[in-house]
Amino acid sequence: MLPLSQSTGYAIQALSCLEEPGGQPYLIQVVAECTEISPSYLSKLMRRLAQKGLIVAKRGKSGGVVLARPSREITLLELAKAVDGAVWRDHCVMGLKDCSDKAPCELHREWLAARDSLLARMAHLTLADLALAHGSDAQRCLDLRQKGQTAPVVHHCGCQSPNQTGS
Repeated sequence: MLPLSQSTGYAIQALSCLEEPGGQPYLIQVVAECTEISPSYLSKLMRRLAQKGLIVAKRGKSGGVVLARPSREITLLELAKAVDGAVWRDHCVMGLKDCSDKAPCELHREWLAARDSLLARMAHLTLADLALAHGSDAQRCLDLRQKGQTAPVVHHCGCQSPNQTGS
């Protein structure tokens, strides 16, 4: 059991739709439509990710958000820490509030070993890796972004950028 929050899942979805640094910025509204995440919630989440240096927000007519670093340099562990902090790693796998090193539950030692292994894997698993493995929703994003758009640009997760001129 991995106690990552729904917010971290949303962050993975949203960042997987963004362009690499220097690419086409996407309006948060477009990312929200593509990922089916509430625009107001996504806006708050994106603000947090910008504060942590994972995305860059650009203002103006051709503004939006892009990745601050290449997706191959953003790890799942870094993303989870940016969204949830380090606290999620210390929760009991059984959900017991009193579980600790001094008063362990039945699964405490096994969880510590599994957690350490999982953290090591998360430190090496990148956003680019996740985007490559995540092909099922790419077509949905593609379809949503094509509505009324001309000359869309396909990016790494299979989604297409909207033509934001004049919007």
